[in-house]
Order: sequence, then C-alpha cells, then structure tokens
Amino acid sequence: MLAISEDFTLFEPHALRLPWLVAFTTAARRGEERFDFTAEVGQEQRRALERALAPLALTWLTLEHGSRVVTIGEPSVQPGVQPGLSPVCDGALIIHPGTAAAFTTADCLPVVIATTGRTHAAAAIHAGWRSLAAGIIEDAVERLARASGAQPPGFGAWIGPAIAREDYEVGSEVAERLLVRPAITEEQFTPVDAGHFLADLPGAATAILVSCGVPAEAIEHYPVSTKQSPLLHSVRRDGSAAGRMATVVGIRNEVR
Repeated sequence: MLAISEDFTLFEPHALRLPWLVAFTTAARRGEERFDFTAEVGQEQRRALERALAPLALTWLTLEHGSRVVTIGEPSVQPGVQPGLSPVCDGALIIHPGTAAAFTTADCLPVVIATTGRTHAAAAIHAGWRSLAAGIIEDAVERLARASGAQPPGFGAWIGPAIAREDYEVGSEVAERLLVRPAITEEQFTPVDAGHFLADLPGAATAILVSCGVPAEAIEHYPVSTKQSPLLHSVRRDGSAAGRMATVVGIRNEVR
C-alpha cells in the first residue's frame, strides 16, 4: 500500500503489483470527507495529491474523449502538448522514472497497462465509449511495445472502477460505433428495448486487450460498478452533481 493511503482511500490492482509501478484510483469519500478532482472545483485536492506523491512529478491530462496518446516527460514537441500545460489527450505513456500521469473518471474506464519483465514502462488510459471506439487501447498497446521493447504477452493490465454492464444503457448509435472495433462483438451488448442495449465496457476493453496480445489471465477488473457504490463517483447515478475520481499511473524514482 502506498504511504498516501493515510490521506486518501485508494483502489489499487492486486495482480499488477510491481515494485516500480504506482497505480491507483482514489475513492470518492473517506469518512465524511468528499474528494472531487474535477478541474473546475478540485484544484486544492489536486495539489494535495501532488504533494502526497512528491517527489513523483504528476502531469494531469485534459481529456477530450478521443484516441490521442502522449508520452509524459518527453522533451520533444508532441501533438496536443504545450510545455508547462496539461496535455490534451486520453492516454499517456509513462517511461521515465519519477514521472506520472493523472486523469479523472466518473463511470468511464481507467485502464492501466504495464510491462511485467525487466523494462519499466506503463500506459494510462481514460477509456469512455468514444475512446474505445476510436481505438485508443490498440494504439496505446502498440506504442507501449515500441517504447519498452517488450511485447504484449509480457504486459499486465488493470481496469479500475468503472460502470458495469447492468448499469450502462446505450442507444443503437453507440453500439454501432463500438462494433466497428474488430475485437468488440455483440456479446458485449444485452438488448433491453427497441434500439437500446446494456453495454459491457469493461468486457469490451478486455476483448480489445486480448486481441492485442495481452494474456487474459493478466487482466484484472475492479469488481464493483461505479453506479452501485457510494465510494465511487458516477455520472449515471448523480448526473451533473457527480464529482470525479483521480487515477494515477507512474514510475518510482527508486525501486524498493
């Protein structure tokens, strides 16, 4: 468990526990205290999280629900990245020790992919249905392989707190756009009414990861739906009053 668990309640992967990897999603509450990392209202809590993680340098992503993936801490100019500003993207590669990416969710999938061999590299992905349909996981896996020199059979993945199939109803237009991805099939959709389906986003993300070569047994799911737990923020449950959880993925400076 990270030392900052004294200040924040954290959800961490159990299987993807590597001595160099920092990976967690914050809870929405700790006792009576509510944590909201929404950019507009959560700047004080963002700074508190940054202080708690020091000396890890935390870069917050500005989400656009697309497929852009950037590399955190790269000195070269990248599309969507301006020095000193939050990069506009939904995915990040973390390959430099002492760096980390952070992003917010409140039903969308936080996905962590990490190498499990000698190399130390990870990807942080904000995967809503639009990003899944745009191919963000496939791109992140390919870029992680190139950056690390490792191959997907040597990767592990964690799908953190997200909305479950039984709580996520979508229209046919969403289903049709998701079904464009070759790995996503009708098995990820349960018909509930004319033109409406329950969509299994965690299942879709898992199918994509497996199609990219990540072993199914190396993929872990957080088991509780965001809509069902008061410890998790959910737009489907709370609408515009919903806050945002923070997911952090980083590489420690020193491996203990």
